[in-house]
Amino acid sequence: MRIFINMKLLFKNWRKYLSEQPRSVPSFAKGTQRQEEVLNYYSRWKENLQDTGEKFDNYNIFSHDAGDGIVYFLINSEGTPKLYLFLDGENHTVDPVMKAEDAKDIWTSKFYKYLTKKHGYLSSGTDQSPDSQKIWARFDSDDTVSIEPIGKLQKRATLI
Repeated sequence: MRIFINMKLLFKNWRKYLSEQPRSVPSFAKGTQRQEEVLNYYSRWKENLQDTGEKFDNYNIFSHDAGDGIVYFLINSEGTPKLYLFLDGENHTVDPVMKAEDAKDIWTSKFYKYLTKKHGYLSSGTDQSPDSQKIWARFDSDDTVSIEPIGKLQKRATLI
């Protein structure tokens, strides 16, 4: 009976632990599908995009204030969008972000830092792909980024 009670407590605590972690969601696009998804987002927003005149490494930054957030695209010198990111306007939550598979020279965590500097802070989403979880885990060990929990599931990044 004692073993049963201990197991019950263990499972109860494990469930509590799981409910306090961001929900892992699979990437909804893999391989070449990633470029297609970036292009789909681009076709949705391209009429309203403005060239910010800013560059991120070799990419031009285009954006649009959508009212409830800001849409960002990194566009290469050939005019092809390679990264899409939506930043919620109220609490600067990144949701979603999609990078083309062949855009190996774009470090998403570096772009997050760029946006953190621009907006003061960034927040993680409550649902994160494995790639997004890696970015936030990388920030945990980055001496230039301060991470604080907000609520049970989210984190907020600021630059030190």
